[in-house]
Amino acid sequence: MITSTRSLKERSRPSLRVNATELERITAIGDQTDPGLGNAVNPDLTPFFDRGGKLLAYHGTGDSNIPSVSSTLYYEKVRAFFNASSIWGDNYRLFLIPGMGHCQGNSADGFGGSIQSDDSQGGNGQSMAFDADHDAVLALMRWVENGTAPDSIIGAKYMDDNRTAGVEYTRVFCPYPQEGKYVGGDTNNATSYECE
Repeated sequence: MITSTRSLKERSRPSLRVNATELERITAIGDQTDPGLGNAVNPDLTPFFDRGGKLLAYHGTGDSNIPSVSSTLYYEKVRAFFNASSIWGDNYRLFLIPGMGHCQGNSADGFGGSIQSDDSQGGNGQSMAFDADHDAVLALMRWVENGTAPDSIIGAKYMDDNRTAGVEYTRVFCPYPQEGKYVGGDTNNATSYECE
């Protein structure tokens, strides 16, 4: 057993106080050193694309852990790096999922992304149909194997967040910067929305 006669107060350290200038300096150091390999700031995806790589990313706009603007900023950096050439557009798709939290929840998060638990575990992340129009993994496979980039993905919100309870509503997810716009009909059906 390890014991100490020092009190918690004696061991505590003063809290970090940082002004805007110091924050910029610290952030620059973090970007340069990339501790923990946590940064994805290099927009040069040429080696990945040259090997036939396809990048299908999604991000919930209701993510309270990682703001979705981080994904749109990176997308824009990649687009600027490739000078809006078809190289990036043919190889990179970002889908923003309206209202979805951190990888799941609060929206039509059943599109085969993360949290792909099976029906016995609730299955709230499973796609409504096992095809490339409803499942992000299958959309990526079709893109890599057949060269057909996803123009949209349909997600489902399940009643009580349980696939076995049935579908509450569906939504169309569009590649950024497009958005699903309501064009008329049943607001609970993805067919009532188009990518614009």
